[in-house]
Amino acid sequence: MSSHHIVRDEQEPALVLVESHWNSETLGSLLEWGPVVIVDIYLVDKVIEEGCKLDIVIGEEQDLATSKDKLLYQEPIKYLSKQKEEDTALKAIFYLLSAKHKAVNIFVSVSDQLLQSIEIFLNRIDVVIFDEHVKWIYCKKVVFKKWYAKNRIIQFRKEDIKIISENNCVKISDNTYQVIQEGLIEIQSDHNGFWLGETI
Repeated sequence: MSSHHIVRDEQEPALVLVESHWNSETLGSLLEWGPVVIVDIYLVDKVIEEGCKLDIVIGEEQDLATSKDKLLYQEPIKYLSKQKEEDTALKAIFYLLSAKHKAVNIFVSVSDQLLQSIEIFLNRIDVVIFDEHVKWIYCKKVVFKKWYAKNRIIQFRKEDIKIISENNCVKISDNTYQVIQEGLIEIQSDHNGFWLGETI
């Protein structure tokens, strides 16, 4: 799974690891193209176990200082210092924007506050978020169409989303639907843009 030998490109989606709820298969597929890998300081050991080459480590100043010796073999590494209350995912996005990256995959626990904070930047960078069991993508238009396999679960963060292909889906709880017949699903929102969750 090592990406040592691959030249990185700002056009490839960067990979930000804030939470450790990935599985090796998903992580391996995202590492295939040699993305820039940004890791929260508390996940460094776990990420190294996966055979990753780290590019950037984010953490508080004192924690970064104590990690540099054990990461010497991984050089070159950039260290980004943050305050205790700062959000690692947002810190990573700020850095990626300054480095002209166009897309990023983030493993992080989702909250409405985090998604709202990220929405501000979605005209400059595409963001896909991997929560523990759900992959969240931001649909930038009021109408979204995608082919889904039977039994796939899809969900939304807002109440005002309409599924047009209703014969293909059944509602199983608030804002959550199961695909009961493989096919093209059309989704509409009253807003310009909405978060769509797909079970992983």
